[in-house]
Amino acid sequence: MCEVLPAFEATHHFIADPDIKLSGDVAQVDTYCIAHHVGEDTDQVLGLRYVDRFEKREGRWLIARRICAFDWSYVIPFDPTRRFRFEADYTIGRRGRSDITYSGV
Repeated sequence: MCEVLPAFEATHHFIADPDIKLSGDVAQVDTYCIAHHVGEDTDQVLGLRYVDRFEKREGRWLIARRICAFDWSYVIPFDPTRRFRFEADYTIGRRGRSDITYSGV
C-alpha cells in the first residue's frame, strides 16, 4: 500500500461497523469498506473487507493477521476540467503535514 497509494491524487475509505465474533482471547473481525482512489481522470471504486484475527495480549487487543478481501470494483472516468471549484475561503485537505489535522482548529 505504501508504494501504491502515493500514485493517486486522493484516497478516501468509508469503513462500516465491524462484525466481531469473540472466542476468549481471540476475535474474528470482518469490516466492510468502500474505497475511492482518485487519479488525474478516474475514480477507482473498490468494495472490500478487512478480515482480521485479533488476539488479546497483555490486556491489549492487537491485529494478529489481516487479509484484505476484494469483493468488487469499477472505474469512473471523469473530465478533470469539470471538477468542482472550491471557493478561496474553503479549507482543502492535503496529504502530509500541511493538512489541517496537524495544525488543529
